[in-house]
Amino acid sequence: INELLELSKQGQDVFEHLAFDEHLRHVALSIYRQHTPSISLYPDAERFIEQALDAECPLAIATEGRSATQRNKITALGLDEKITHILISDEIGRRKIEPEFFADLVPLAQHTKCVMIGDNPAKDFVVPNANAWDTYLLADRGNNVHRQDLIVDDAYRAQTVVHSFSEFRFAS
Repeated sequence: INELLELSKQGQDVFEHLAFDEHLRHVALSIYRQHTPSISLYPDAERFIEQALDAECPLAIATEGRSATQRNKITALGLDEKITHILISDEIGRRKIEPEFFADLVPLAQHTKCVMIGDNPAKDFVVPNANAWDTYLLADRGNNVHRQDLIVDDAYRAQTVVHSFSEFRFAS
């Protein structure tokens, strides 16, 4: 598994590495995309969400990927009933680097301060920065899917780097 994860992070085709033919590749992808994962939130992320809800802060998830896969993750984490806005690229038909991806949050941003916390400097911050939101890069804890050592234009860079959700405070 670790070898396959490393190959994937390097942008290599793990199915090619495993010598999967087209049929086996299709079956494996179908299983992956449809399964309900056994995952949980980091304790600091769970506390952050509870504090945000206690402070009556609306929360949003902005993610790229297939609807079924992302919804299964969101449900497995117990976030489907806690999060006010769930933005999934497959459902919206846009990517995070496109302003239209965040269109549902524009009315919210007119009445409250918006904050983007993300882990992918290639996509997560360009539109929020353009909209004058506060942007935070959650530093890699050793298991990120996205590389954070990318050289990106200032428009794509988060304003602040944090190492834990416990660094955030909510006004009472």
